[in-house]
Amino acid sequence: MKKMIPLLVVPFLFSCGDGGNDPDQDSASEKQVMEAEIAKLKERVKKLEDEESLETKSALKNSQLEPKPSGAPFAKLSPFTEVSCDEDKTAVTFSGKRYELISIDGLSTKQILDFCLKTFSNRWEKRFAEDLVEVMSGMGKGAGSSVNLVLRELDTNNVITVPDAPMTADNRRSVWENRR
Repeated sequence: MKKMIPLLVVPFLFSCGDGGNDPDQDSASEKQVMEAEIAKLKERVKKLEDEESLETKSALKNSQLEPKPSGAPFAKLSPFTEVSCDEDKTAVTFSGKRYELISIDGLSTKQILDFCLKTFSNRWEKRFAEDLVEVMSGMGKGAGSSVNLVLRELDTNNVITVPDAPMTADNRRSVWENRR
């Protein structure tokens, strides 16, 4: 224990000063040290921000999703009022009736789901159900105010084609509410 006392006393003496230094000079050098440290920290923050920006751009490139040229968010639209995925089959509600989704604008459900799994990993189902415009855009199919659907009736297995199924914000809101 006696060996520790000198170690504790030495820093204490240094922190108190030896009485022979000009306090203004100590304050000025301390200020310079602090300013240098702040400058270093600012450089580190900028470097981290630049790295994050590069990672974000790389992630966008790797995910095949391109931001809209205008920088505006994608429209929150859907032709469905309810969406649920079970393995490789997707059930949707369109015009008040449940169907198995076969394709949207010529892209098979499997292609779309595979894209979502690859691009969004653990949030793939949410993104498919709630962000269909962005997903379709990422696949090179800009979804507008309508899409072409191929659906299979669950009770009869009849396949129907719906040209120009309307994409609406109310439908998308219903999808969102039904997933809660």
